[in-house]
Amino acid sequence: HKVIFFRGQEHLDDAEQELFARRLGDLVPHPTQGPAAGTASILNLDSGRGGGRADQWHTDVTFVDAYPKFSVLRGVVIPAAGGDTIWSNTHAAYENLPAPLKILADNLWAIHSNAYDYAAVRPRATAEEKRHFEEVFTSTIYETEHPVVRVHP
Repeated sequence: HKVIFFRGQEHLDDAEQELFARRLGDLVPHPTQGPAAGTASILNLDSGRGGGRADQWHTDVTFVDAYPKFSVLRGVVIPAAGGDTIWSNTHAAYENLPAPLKILADNLWAIHSNAYDYAAVRPRATAEEKRHFEEVFTSTIYETEHPVVRVHP
Protein backbone atom coordinates (compact mmCIF):
# COMPACT_ATOMS: atom_id res chain seq x y z
CA HIS A 1 0.00 0.00 0.00
CA LYS A 2 1.15 3.54 -0.72
CA VAL A 3 -1.17 5.27 1.77
CA ILE A 4 -3.66 3.93 4.28
CA PHE A 5 -6.46 6.03 5.76
CA PHE A 6 -7.92 5.10 9.15
CA ARG A 7 -11.09 7.14 9.36
CA GLY A 8 -13.02 7.90 12.54
CA GLN A 9 -9.99 8.14 14.81
CA GLU A 10 -10.91 11.46 16.42
CA HIS A 11 -10.58 9.87 19.87
CA LEU A 12 -6.81 9.39 19.58
CA ASP A 13 -4.59 11.55 21.74
CA ASP A 14 -0.85 12.07 21.24
CA ALA A 15 0.14 9.00 23.30
CA GLU A 16 -2.25 6.75 21.37
CA GLN A 17 -1.01 8.09 18.04
CA GLU A 18 2.58 7.32 19.01
CA LEU A 19 1.60 3.87 20.29
CA PHE A 20 0.00 3.14 16.91
CA ALA A 21 2.95 4.58 14.96
CA ARG A 22 5.44 2.42 16.91
CA ARG A 23 3.72 -0.64 15.43
CA LEU A 24 4.97 0.52 12.02
CA GLY A 25 8.59 1.17 13.02
CA ASP A 26 10.90 3.42 14.98
CA LEU A 27 9.70 6.95 15.67
CA VAL A 28 11.87 9.74 14.28
CA PRO A 29 11.41 13.23 15.70
CA HIS A 30 11.88 16.22 13.42
CA PRO A 31 15.62 17.00 13.47
CA THR A 32 15.34 20.77 13.91
CA GLN A 33 12.04 21.23 15.70
CA GLY A 34 11.77 19.16 18.84
CA PRO A 35 8.76 16.99 19.57
CA ALA A 36 5.63 18.38 21.18
CA ALA A 37 5.68 18.42 24.97
CA GLY A 38 5.13 14.98 26.45
CA THR A 39 5.74 13.14 23.17
CA ALA A 40 8.68 11.34 21.59
CA SER A 41 8.17 12.47 18.02
CA ILE A 42 5.00 14.45 17.33
CA LEU A 43 5.42 17.65 15.35
CA ASN A 44 2.46 19.98 15.84
CA LEU A 45 1.47 21.94 12.76
CA ASP A 46 -1.09 24.68 13.28
CA SER A 47 -2.34 26.18 10.02
CA GLY A 48 -3.40 29.25 11.98
CA ARG A 49 0.22 29.81 13.01
CA GLY A 50 2.10 29.08 9.79
CA GLY A 51 1.51 25.33 9.92
CA GLY A 52 -0.12 25.44 6.49
CA ARG A 53 3.39 25.83 5.10
CA ALA A 54 3.31 22.22 3.96
CA ASP A 55 0.36 22.77 1.65
CA GLN A 56 2.45 22.05 -1.44
CA TRP A 57 3.78 18.73 -2.67
CA HIS A 58 6.67 17.59 -0.51
CA THR A 59 8.27 14.58 1.11
CA ASP A 60 8.96 14.75 4.82
CA VAL A 61 12.48 15.35 6.14
CA THR A 62 14.49 14.22 3.10
CA PHE A 63 17.28 16.62 4.03
CA VAL A 64 18.82 14.05 6.41
CA ASP A 65 20.83 11.02 5.32
CA ALA A 66 18.40 8.42 6.66
CA TYR A 67 14.96 9.99 6.44
CA PRO A 68 11.85 8.33 7.89
CA LYS A 69 10.25 5.53 5.89
CA PHE A 70 6.72 6.62 6.80
CA SER A 71 4.72 9.48 8.27
CA VAL A 72 1.61 9.32 10.42
CA LEU A 73 -0.68 12.31 10.07
CA ARG A 74 -3.55 13.06 12.44
CA GLY A 75 -5.91 15.99 12.03
CA VAL A 76 -6.84 17.42 15.42
CA VAL A 77 -8.86 20.46 14.35
CA ILE A 78 -10.33 20.07 10.88
CA PRO A 79 -11.67 23.19 9.17
CA ALA A 80 -15.17 23.17 7.70
CA ALA A 81 -13.67 23.84 4.25
CA GLY A 82 -10.22 22.94 2.98
CA GLY A 83 -7.76 21.14 5.19
CA ASP A 84 -7.42 18.30 2.71
CA THR A 85 -4.29 16.20 2.49
CA ILE A 86 -3.61 14.80 -0.95
CA TRP A 87 -1.22 11.92 -1.59
CA SER A 88 0.45 11.18 -4.91
CA ASN A 89 1.61 7.81 -6.18
CA THR A 90 5.14 8.54 -7.36
CA HIS A 91 5.65 4.84 -8.10
CA ALA A 92 2.90 4.97 -10.71
CA ALA A 93 4.30 8.22 -12.11
CA TYR A 94 7.74 6.62 -12.48
CA GLU A 95 6.37 3.41 -14.00
CA ASN A 96 4.49 5.45 -16.63
CA LEU A 97 7.54 7.44 -17.75
CA PRO A 98 8.78 6.79 -21.29
CA ALA A 99 11.87 4.54 -21.24
CA PRO A 100 14.37 7.34 -22.09
CA LEU A 101 13.08 9.46 -19.19
CA LYS A 102 13.30 6.48 -16.82
CA ILE A 103 16.94 6.00 -17.79
CA LEU A 104 17.63 9.68 -17.21
CA ALA A 105 15.80 9.71 -13.86
CA ASP A 106 17.59 6.56 -12.70
CA ASN A 107 20.92 8.36 -12.99
CA LEU A 108 19.98 11.69 -11.40
CA TRP A 109 20.84 12.78 -7.87
CA ALA A 110 19.47 15.80 -6.02
CA ILE A 111 20.70 17.85 -3.09
CA HIS A 112 18.14 18.09 -0.28
CA SER A 113 18.40 20.83 2.32
CA ASN A 114 16.24 22.36 5.02
CA ALA A 115 17.72 25.78 4.20
CA TYR A 116 15.14 26.33 1.47
CA ASP A 117 11.65 27.19 2.65
CA TYR A 118 9.43 26.42 -0.32
CA ALA A 119 6.51 28.11 1.40
CA ALA A 120 8.31 31.38 2.14
CA VAL A 121 8.61 32.28 -1.53
CA ARG A 122 4.85 32.49 -1.78
CA PRO A 123 3.29 35.93 -1.49
CA ARG A 124 1.19 35.05 1.56
CA ALA A 125 4.19 34.26 3.80
CA THR A 126 4.55 37.08 6.31
CA ALA A 127 7.86 38.48 7.52
CA GLU A 128 7.12 36.92 10.93
CA GLU A 129 6.53 33.48 9.37
CA LYS A 130 9.79 33.74 7.45
CA ARG A 131 11.68 34.77 10.60
CA HIS A 132 10.12 31.90 12.57
CA PHE A 133 11.10 29.42 9.85
CA GLU A 134 14.69 30.62 9.91
CA GLU A 135 14.87 30.38 13.70
CA VAL A 136 13.32 26.94 14.02
CA PHE A 137 13.68 24.94 10.84
CA THR A 138 17.15 26.15 9.92
CA SER A 139 18.61 26.29 13.44
CA THR A 140 20.92 23.54 12.14
CA ILE A 141 21.46 23.35 8.39
CA TYR A 142 21.28 19.88 6.88
CA GLU A 143 22.26 19.02 3.34
CA THR A 144 22.47 15.61 1.76
CA GLU A 145 22.32 13.96 -1.64
CA HIS A 146 19.79 11.32 -2.61
CA PRO A 147 18.99 9.63 -5.90
CA VAL A 148 16.00 11.23 -7.60
CA VAL A 149 14.44 7.77 -7.97
CA ARG A 150 14.51 5.77 -4.79
CA VAL A 151 12.74 2.52 -3.98
CA HIS A 152 10.70 2.61 -0.78
CA PRO A 153 12.13 0.25 1.85
